[in-house]
Amino acid sequence: MKKQKCVEHNACKKITLAQLVEAILLLFFAVIIAEVTLSGRYTLFTTPRAYYYLLITAILLFILSICAAIGWFSVSSRDVWRMFVAFVVPALLIIVPLRYAQNISVDGFDQYAGGRAIAIRSQNYPLPGLYEKSHEITVDDDDFGSWYDEIDHNAAKYDGYAITLTGFVSRDSTLNANQFRVSRQLMSCCILDMSPFGLVAEKSNIGEIQDHEWVRVRARVSRGNIGIPGYQHPGVVLHVISMQTAQAPTGYFYRP
Repeated sequence: MKKQKCVEHNACKKITLAQLVEAILLLFFAVIIAEVTLSGRYTLFTTPRAYYYLLITAILLFILSICAAIGWFSVSSRDVWRMFVAFVVPALLIIVPLRYAQNISVDGFDQYAGGRAIAIRSQNYPLPGLYEKSHEITVDDDDFGSWYDEIDHNAAKYDGYAITLTGFVSRDSTLNANQFRVSRQLMSCCILDMSPFGLVAEKSNIGEIQDHEWVRVRARVSRGNIGIPGYQHPGVVLHVISMQTAQAPTGYFYRP
């Protein structure tokens, strides 16, 4: 009688193999997402702004795995293969690129960025390093992105200022022979999509400067023409006063 009552009220239901498999797969996926997020390797797939969303996802998957383990979800043995495909395939899509990325250099990321993400935030107050009385700007390494936006959007305001900043030399075929960019790395969507960004500097006799060489530049901010004929456009030009080799700072930039 007791057994019959138990069956009728579904209170003595045993955990099936299918439910156990579902719980293990959910837990497996939760652990992978948590490990990739907490280790910082999630930036191979997305920007740092996704950090908290990924942590919440991992926590929810962990809770679901507990619910599956105690039999809250009705799953038949025929669903095991579908669950395996639904969870293991996405997990492999995370694991395989990470394995592959360990053996390659991601377009300068390992050399320049050092794995530290720095947000470029809009500022409603004077940026650090601004000395209005002496018309000087000293750019801290972590403020490179903010100062880039500030000067690029307010060229007239800083015309004639002396600026000191650190970046690596990057050149492309559209720049004049005596022009180069004082650059840092900018991540658009993920680490695989890194590109140099920075202000254009102008200096005579730059043949000895190597691409990707780190330099500390002191220059005069001005407005001028950037690029060769056909690609020429007005913009901010830094006229180099002095330049010396520098140690590479850590950190890459992204826009939140």
